[in-house]
Amino acid sequence: MIAGNGNDLIAGGTGDDTLMGEAGRDVYLFQRGDGADRIIEYGAATDVNVLRLGAGIAEADVALSRIQDDLVIRLNGSNDKVTR
Repeated sequence: MIAGNGNDLIAGGTGDDTLMGEAGRDVYLFQRGDGADRIIEYGAATDVNVLRLGAGIAEADVALSRIQDDLVIRLNGSNDKVTR
């Protein structure tokens, strides 16, 4: 899924997705059941982008890790994750 320039709300939905943002303030929505999503951001280094976790996902439900230069956010008890 590719978003254009400008401020976008990007939600891949169920299944594994590659989400691509461009210039602007993008909000990526990640929910239970979304699978293994990957975020690729082509905007400027000064752009402020947000990963918004869906309803019912608490801080305790999330595990953070790093694989080389990527941040991986996993939802405990599932195979759902987002990588940036």
